[in-house]
Amino acid sequence: SSLSRIIKAEGVTLNDKVPKPSAKLKRGDDVIIHLPPPPSSDVEGEDIPLSILFEDDQVALVNKQPDLVVHPAPTAPPE
Repeated sequence: SSLSRIIKAEGVTLNDKVPKPSAKLKRGDDVIIHLPPPPSSDVEGEDIPLSILFEDDQVALVNKQPDLVVHPAPTAPPE
């Protein structure tokens, strides 16, 4: 999980010590979590031909080819 990765990266302290991800909390424990910065949203656009079926000020209807990735994702095939 995300919290487990943060703990393993020593981004969490439990009573001034780095805990194991399996640590159990008790009443009165002092927990500090240092969240990593969010991932960059700097995504480069690509110059690809698009078939735009309709467009106005609020919406665009695009006929997308089946293998075209519409947003970055870990499961997207490499280019």
